[in-house]
Amino acid sequence: MSNIILWTVIGLAALFVDMVTSAFLFVWFTIGAIAAIVAGILKYSFIVQFVVFLVVSIVFTLVCYPIVKKNIKKSIKPTLLREKTYVGKKITIDAEMVKNNGIKVDGVYWNIKDEGYTIKDGDIVKIVGMEGNKVIIKKEM
Repeated sequence: MSNIILWTVIGLAALFVDMVTSAFLFVWFTIGAIAAIVAGILKYSFIVQFVVFLVVSIVFTLVCYPIVKKNIKKSIKPTLLREKTYVGKKITIDAEMVKNNGIKVDGVYWNIKDEGYTIKDGDIVKIVGMEGNKVIIKKEM
């Protein structure tokens, strides 16, 4: 009976670590612990329970983890960098921006890619892209 408690604690600990990390790596040890509990209920020795735990955990980790990891990457969209969220924003040019020959977005000055357009005070521009540390703008009509 004490072995069943041991495997329950190991299984719950692995499940807790997996829930905290969201890695889907430790859940396979929980499955191994469940298999060891079944071996314990069937009155197998601790050595057999331990081997069952290891074999089941390793097999499930090697087979299932890559499948789960690949499918999770497909279903979760990556978070955009802050700069990528600037595309589509409209900015009103002020005198300070004209003086610095750049535009200020969220408190940060950005250089403008030279597309033959000179910014003037009061112009409204739209950010249409990013290129390195420069923004590409288009004058709004």
